Amino acid sequence: MSVSLLFPEGKSKATDTSFAERLSADLMLDESFSYITADITKRRYFLSVLADVQPDPDIPLYRAEILSDFCSKPNLLEGLCIELRQLSELRDDQQAERSRFYSVIRSTDSESAFVTAAGIAEVSSAAARKTLKKLAGIGELLRIYTCQSRGLTALRERVAKLTTGPKFEELCELLGHTSSFGMDATYKMRAELNGYARIASYELTGVTRPTPAEEVSGLKRLFAKKPNGAAHISGVRVDDKWGVLQNDVLSGAMREIAELAHSISQAVFDEFLPLLRELCFYEVAAAYVEAMRKKRLPLCYPELTSDGPARYEELYDLFLCASYIDAGSVVPNDADLSHGGILVTGANNTGKTVFLRSVGTAQLLAQAGLPIIAKSATVRMRCGVYSLYAAAEKEFAPGVDAGRFEQEVRLVAEMLKSIKPGALVLINELFQTTSYPEGAEGLCGILRYLRSDVVGADFIAVTHLTDLIDMMAGETVHMRTLEGENLYKLEKVTRSYWRGIGC
Repeated sequence: MSVSLLFPEGKSKATDTSFAERLSADLMLDESFSYITADITKRRYFLSVLADVQPDPDIPLYRAEILSDFCSKPNLLEGLCIELRQLSELRDDQQAERSRFYSVIRSTDSESAFVTAAGIAEVSSAAARKTLKKLAGIGELLRIYTCQSRGLTALRERVAKLTTGPKFEELCELLGHTSSFGMDATYKMRAELNGYARIASYELTGVTRPTPAEEVSGLKRLFAKKPNGAAHISGVRVDDKWGVLQNDVLSGAMREIAELAHSISQAVFDEFLPLLRELCFYEVAAAYVEAMRKKRLPLCYPELTSDGPARYEELYDLFLCASYIDAGSVVPNDADLSHGGILVTGANNTGKTVFLRSVGTAQLLAQAGLPIIAKSATVRMRCGVYSLYAAAEKEFAPGVDAGRFEQEVRLVAEMLKSIKPGALVLINELFQTTSYPEGAEGLCGILRYLRSDVVGADFIAVTHLTDLIDMMAGETVHMRTLEGENLYKLEKVTRSYWRGIGC
């Protein structure tokens, strides 16, 4: 039974992440978190978890509990990372030492085989003992810090089950005995012969290591008691003039000890080392929480619903908050996605794309179990988040708008093949290079298809094609960016108001 700190059931269900790289780029997630953590490896893993949108509402709750424990006990998170990194180093050292014995001693004579087997047994037994002691250290760390989350409680109980009790101590003691062999020791074996008088099985039952020779004085040697005779040894005497049989039998027994010890270590590595990667997610998440708190920004864990309302009150954009020294100057916005479709219009450089990015980022953070930068929020769980942004102009030479349009059509086609009901689609200035009427009609058809019973997805579309407002009247909510002193604020526009002001 393995414990995962990301999934309550111990493993994840595969989801479609083929659009993850594009979504991350469109929402500027890597840029945002580069201000929070400089470690590229941790950041990439963190973003892969964000992009793996899980529709089960218990998953973000499970992670939020663990993050809350780590934020309130930062020494626990740091301690677990240190212990697991050391466990990873033990694994690497053990593999290197085992490989060294196999590669250095290449002779096939029986004595070399014994030396090789004894060395591998020593390395494997010592490594297994250190591994078990390190696992016990992890258990002690989890015992010291009282945790409330289901994930850390399950981990503590799992480690305690493995490392407490007389059997664990007995195993550690046994591994201590088998971590030192030598040619001068006396070995006791139990062997079974088959019908042809050949050894069918053997077992190492005892090892007696010679004690350091005591210096004996002349008088003591003179009065030392002489033995009455040789001790009687029962058994079968085998002619083994050169010790070949002895070395072969001992080598086989020690290889079995080595593999048994190695399997103990490997079982611990396989079960617990994946947690080190999962902790990268919480390291970045905790750094994100700390960074936003230092900037005195509001953080809230949103209320999660399966098919209820979807609203944000004073939602901030993560990229602006992370990159601005004075994050208090960032303008928040309210948003209500309960209707299912939103059209956003307004002048250039008035915050349309920022609004789109803030909602998409908040959706991913919420479903990953992280707080979002908002006063309050109710988030509807999605089966996926997709982005359709206008093709970058830098990819095309001037005068080839048709090529850009064709690329955008391909992006739409790819998304529609994989999209599932309940997804959220973020559209930014799609078809801006086409003929105005054709672009509006084409985008209208796409938006209606997204909202149809066949797909049932919600969308936010930033567009300059204002004919869509009339085309989709009653089917969408229209939001418009304000100008003047209220720059970067958005408001919901009624149909009569829209007819009066134009855009």
